[in-house]
Amino acid sequence: MNKLYIKSLKHKYIYLSACAALGLLILYISTLPHSKIEESPYPQISDLFDMAMHFTGFMVFNFLLFSTFAGFNKNFTKKIFLVYLCTGVFWGLLCEVSQRFIPTRSFQFIDIIANISPPFIISWLVKKLLKQN
Repeated sequence: MNKLYIKSLKHKYIYLSACAALGLLILYISTLPHSKIEESPYPQISDLFDMAMHFTGFMVFNFLLFSTFAGFNKNFTKKIFLVYLCTGVFWGLLCEVSQRFIPTRSFQFIDIIANISPPFIISWLVKKLLKQN
C-alpha cells in the first residue's frame, strides 16, 4: 500500500478536507426537499440518471475517503481497510435513509445500491492493483 500512495502522503490533509466537504455536501443534498432538487440546474431526468448521479458522487467520495485512510495510515492493515469499508457503506446508507424522514423525498433501494457499491468497487480495484505491484 505504501508504494501506491507514497507520493500522496504529503497531501493527506487535502484528501481529508475534500472528503469531509464532499461528504457533507452529499448529505446536505440528500436532505433537500424535492422541490429544491427539481429547481436545480441538474433536475432528475429519470431513475437511471438519478442512480448514475448517486453512483458517481459516492465513487468520488469513496476515492477521497480511501485516499484519506491510506494517507494517515502508513501500515494499511486489514483492520483499517475494514474501517474504511464500513465508513463508506455507513455514509451511503445514512444519506439514503435520511431521505425517509424528509416528507417530500423518497427512499429507494436502487439508490442504496448505488450509494454502497463504490466502497466495494474501490476495495476490489485496490486489491487488484496491489497484486500487480
